Amino acid sequence: MPPPNLKEELCTFINSARIPYLFMKYRVASGIQNTAMINRLGPLHFVALALGVLWCYWYTRKQPVELHGYTHPRFEAVRKMFRDMIQSDREGAAMAVLHKNELVVDLYGGYADRKSNKLWTKDTMAVAFSTTKIWAGLTAAILASRGLLQYDMKVMLK
Repeated sequence: MPPPNLKEELCTFINSARIPYLFMKYRVASGIQNTAMINRLGPLHFVALALGVLWCYWYTRKQPVELHGYTHPRFEAVRKMFRDMIQSDREGAAMAVLHKNELVVDLYGGYADRKSNKLWTKDTMAVAFSTTKIWAGLTAAILASRGLLQYDMKVMLK
C-alpha cells in the first residue's frame, strides 16, 4: 500500500474538529474555504515548515551551563556532584564550604532566571526561606549537650 499523501492528511486534519479555535477563527476571517490555501502549498512549504520546527527544537533545547568557582583538590567529588546537579536542574545555585577555617569549596553556576537566560553569578542574591531552622536546632542541641542550655529554661525573663 503506498504511503498516504501528506497534503491530503494535512487538509483532513485542518478540516477536522481537532484544530485549535484560533485557527478556525483565522480561516473564517480570512475567507479560506475548504483548505484552498493548503492545496496551493508545494513541497518547499512543507520543507520550510519542517526546518522551522527543527530550528525551534534546536533553539529551545537545554544548553549546558558552566560551573564557576574554586575547589580544593581533595574536594573534587563535591565539584562533580555540584556540576551534575546544576546540569540536571532548571535553576542555579551557589555553595561554599569552610573546613578548619579554610575555604575549600566556593562554587556557583546555572541560571538565576531561566526564562530570561540570566546566568548565576558570584554576586547573585538568593532567598534563603527557612534554611536556618536546622542550624538553630543543632546549635541548641549542642549547647544542651554541653550543659549550657536546658530545654525547659526560659529564654527571656520579664
